[in-house]
Amino acid sequence: MLKVAELDLDRLEVFLAQEDPRASVEALRRIRAAANDLLAFPALAPTIHGRASRRLTVPFGRGAYRVDRERETVVILRVRHSREAR
Repeated sequence: MLKVAELDLDRLEVFLAQEDPRASVEALRRIRAAANDLLAFPALAPTIHGRASRRLTVPFGRGAYRVDRERETVVILRVRHSREAR
């Protein structure tokens, strides 16, 4: 996971906790579980407009990631919530 994506998770936790602390915990649990699913299924989501990056939609939020087939790695680029201002 890129450092910026880790910072996104921290920001998202604070953002969601303002409205509902329990929902914040559950949202982060689901996002982390989805990130772990990428280890087993890196092509889990469709590509973004024909680019190498893919977008995985998770209940509570949305994230983007890239699969590096040469290194056989998954890199989580960003984590965002649809209600956040961008």
